[in-house]
Amino acid sequence: MIEQNNHSELIQKKYDYFIENSMLSDCYFYLGYINKENFISIKDELNKREDLIHLLKIAFDIESETNLLLHHVETIQISCNQILETFSHG
Repeated sequence: MIEQNNHSELIQKKYDYFIENSMLSDCYFYLGYINKENFISIKDELNKREDLIHLLKIAFDIESETNLLLHHVETIQISCNQILETFSHG
């Protein structure tokens, strides 16, 4: 929708490859990168392309509930601290 070409087919093929090969973090990074590039290309036109705002929110996995988002951030921070503590004692 943003580039108005068949680039989505290439993205789908890369997504399928990552999923089939259990490369979930690579897939998440790749899709995030693609979404960032798409956002940059249309950021000055968002007022004209309001139909894309909802899609971008989904693509960036933006949580609408702030408390839930903060809870996820806290959970990730605790997990990272536990992992770092495990490595520092090992």
